Amino acid sequence: MGVSTLVDKMTPEHISDVIANTDKDLDRGHQRKLQLGKQRPLLLGIGIVGAFALSWLFLQFDKPEYVAAIIAAVGAFLGGRGYQQMTRHDD
Repeated sequence: MGVSTLVDKMTPEHISDVIANTDKDLDRGHQRKLQLGKQRPLLLGIGIVGAFALSWLFLQFDKPEYVAAIIAAVGAFLGGRGYQQMTRHDD
């Protein structure tokens, strides 16, 4: 009923357009993965440097109880699903 009518209306030009667009979509997806692969280490590095900077500031102002919280938060992020979600590949 619905599918056969659609198939009957398809022409070789339609199929060529679908194939060309599929190739473009795959190329865009590949470029996106390459770009994310370059950004992830940078973001992770910025997060680690930020955690060290906050720890240093709290230690300078004699607030060591906050350092333990920062270390716990970073550990929970890395040990939990935060880092896994950040490095997940959408294959």
